[in-house]
Amino acid sequence: MLAKFLCLLLLSNFAFGNEQTLKVFPPGLTVITGELRQLLVQKRNGRDLLGVNKQAQFQSLSPQIISVNERGEVRGANIPGTAIIRVTVGDLSIDYPVTNLGVGRYIYFKKPTDWGQLNFYAWQDVGGEVIELAGSWPGEVAEPAIELGGTWYRYFVGRDSLDSSQNFKLIFNNGGYGSQTDDFSMARTGLPYFDLNGSYGRVPIPGPALDGTQIQVQGGSINLSGSRSNLSGKLFLPGQLLDLGADQPGPGRRFVRWEGAGAPYLLDDESPSSLFVVGPGASLTVFAIFDIIDDPFEDARSDFKRLCSGCHGDDGNGRPSLRNLSSRYDLDEITAFIDGQMPKYQASLCTGDCASGIGAMILAEAFEAPEGRCEADSLTSMLPVERNIRLLTRVEYGNTIEDLLGLDVRSLIREKLPEDFVVNHFQTDSSSVYTRQHAFSYFKLSQELASLAPKEDVLAPTCGGDSSCLVSTFGLNAFRRPLTYIEKEKYRSLYEKYGYEAMLQAFLSSPQTLYRSELGEPQATDENPYYQLSDYEVASLLSYTFWKSMPDAVALEKARKNQLSSPEEIADEARRLLQSPKARAAFRLFWEGLFKLRKSIGADIPVAMKSHMKEEMVRFAEYIVFDKQGRFEDLMLSQESFVNQDLANYYGLPFSGEGWQKVRFEDGDRVGVMGKAHFLASNSTTIATHPIKRGLFVREMLLCQDFPPPPIGAELKPVKNPSFTTREKFEKSHRQESCLSCHQFIDGIGFGLASYDQFGKLRDMERVPNGEWKPIDASGGIGSLNSAETVLSANEPVEPFTGIRELSQLINDSKNGRACFARQFYRYSVGERVATDQSCTLRVFGEEFRGNRQSILDLMVSFTQTINYTLRR
Repeated sequence: MLAKFLCLLLLSNFAFGNEQTLKVFPPGLTVITGELRQLLVQKRNGRDLLGVNKQAQFQSLSPQIISVNERGEVRGANIPGTAIIRVTVGDLSIDYPVTNLGVGRYIYFKKPTDWGQLNFYAWQDVGGEVIELAGSWPGEVAEPAIELGGTWYRYFVGRDSLDSSQNFKLIFNNGGYGSQTDDFSMARTGLPYFDLNGSYGRVPIPGPALDGTQIQVQGGSINLSGSRSNLSGKLFLPGQLLDLGADQPGPGRRFVRWEGAGAPYLLDDESPSSLFVVGPGASLTVFAIFDIIDDPFEDARSDFKRLCSGCHGDDGNGRPSLRNLSSRYDLDEITAFIDGQMPKYQASLCTGDCASGIGAMILAEAFEAPEGRCEADSLTSMLPVERNIRLLTRVEYGNTIEDLLGLDVRSLIREKLPEDFVVNHFQTDSSSVYTRQHAFSYFKLSQELASLAPKEDVLAPTCGGDSSCLVSTFGLNAFRRPLTYIEKEKYRSLYEKYGYEAMLQAFLSSPQTLYRSELGEPQATDENPYYQLSDYEVASLLSYTFWKSMPDAVALEKARKNQLSSPEEIADEARRLLQSPKARAAFRLFWEGLFKLRKSIGADIPVAMKSHMKEEMVRFAEYIVFDKQGRFEDLMLSQESFVNQDLANYYGLPFSGEGWQKVRFEDGDRVGVMGKAHFLASNSTTIATHPIKRGLFVREMLLCQDFPPPPIGAELKPVKNPSFTTREKFEKSHRQESCLSCHQFIDGIGFGLASYDQFGKLRDMERVPNGEWKPIDASGGIGSLNSAETVLSANEPVEPFTGIRELSQLINDSKNGRACFARQFYRYSVGERVATDQSCTLRVFGEEFRGNRQSILDLMVSFTQTINYTLRR
């Protein structure tokens, strides 16, 4: 049997400073003849730990004992003994001993969890004489069977024992301290796997361990060879070999590399699939880094084809050929030549940026657009989402009933219907399941609503008591589409037989009312094999996106006239909906999720004040978006806000009059979303600030950068030291390498906001638990601001900042701030986590917003303008 697994490094002997060292598999590596193991080589460069198998050269100085290939795989050869493997990386070299035990096999035992040490004792009875094969009782200590993980152990039995024609006896025991197996018998060719009951009877399936190193993967999966189960978050034995694979990047994206504390334990950190060594420590985290497939030469290529391809060909292979020019010219030279002489006899057609752009394209030989890039007019890139029928949320159903019956019954609906699940922090789950609780609740609720409904002449004043007219009129509004003939007859018959209330009850509990359809009708062309939403479905899609309620009479009339088909018609309708007060009310759900306004505040603040803080956030967002028609920078950097008398007193602002009033903070640091007391207080604890909570909010909600779950046993609690400030406690807690993988992206953000206490008030001193007052250190840092969207990359520079304004300015100026806001709006609208196949759709819809060319209202309208908006698959 070949036992294939990777070796790990012992980190304790690494030097720091600027010294460079190599480390390979720890001393004492043994193999048997034919057994294969994989060496892992790491390089310590100062404080940086790198996996360098791809750069390493391997040489066995005794290939007859141990062989090694270019990948660092060692195999036991024919002759027992110890061989030296020489590993060279650049100018560094290390000699590494490996011992070949010779010909034999391993005997395996599944050790009970309550045993401590496992010993292997074996003997043969030859003519009445006992010959011990593994020393005297209790035998030799077995070693963990790393290739199997879990609780399996093994012991090597050499050829001398196996060559005997006799079976041999064996006992597994707990170090000779009471617990042991019965006497087992094993034939020299039998299966070598045992547990407490005797022969295991089959080859064990490798698995995670009960103790060891936790492996966390973000943007990919990790599993054991031959298994498809994602084992991220599980524990593994140091040295165990795992398969690591990145997620599919989605249209317009590509895999770049792996990062994190686990990256040095990969054989190839630049491959989307790699073998992974389980290293020592509590936890190892590895992040898949993705980036967009960009085309920096798109405009230059268009100019080239228009001006140059007649002679040089579209691919640059014409006469003369433009290939391989980078070996003869630099950019300045080729730009000057194009600017002064090309196109021939018409040099004035391409000067300045045109000339430099074409020159750079030629030197890069980028005559063809990169494969896989995002194309806004291609349904291959802009893949439609799946067909669906969406159960109305509790808010949507309440608003629909209010518009349908003219009744304010939202408190009744909140009381009767189960609360909606929160997905991505938003209560807009598109995959809600209709449960037994829903069925009972809607049945009872529809009875009450029908009894409260206005009379027939109010709901259908133009019908004059005509039952067919009543059914058609009310049914159009309830179902958001005209009724079929069969539906009309069913509800008319119900009305005539059981009365008006019975008909209403049936309508209000009908699946056609409770669900909104996004099924569409099939298309007839090969180029568009999708389902096209009807105009009535588009009317509902727009209305529930921007109003969280049913379409009104104007929208239904547009749908009847087929006036919701073109992008222009859809954009006009979206703008109409956004001008209504209903949009303000509906988007409170968005702000509640985006700013985590449902999150409780632990600090000792009066309940009424906590409510005022929440209301301030909502009023501020509504003002920026709907009144000011502002941009993302206004949301992040505006010094304006809204307060009532109590909140003005809390902030120390002058105030006169009544109700809520717009104010301007004279403190230039209290700006935007993060300058509000709710953000600062809700991301603190009862008694102190919490830099981790504040940092996580910024990463998750303002930059859309997610983390794997915390390691097993990890807590947000800092070390306890009565003389430490909050910052000092967290710095001490997170210095170990297993924590830094994630906390390097979190802590610096929270540290930079330390000038605001758990109440959201400004301070310059902090009182530590021993009663001493210490000055606040509010110097912070934030990295990965311009990495690919949602990606955390340690290779990005860390930008220093102090305070809310500087942090808000960095986020506003970054590539990821606006990209995240667009992503959050998309998540809120579609009611699901953004799938990888929607990456191009998301990028196209937010393109102008990311370039700061759109207001937030414009962004909302542009959501409706992608070519796949009204298509489903």
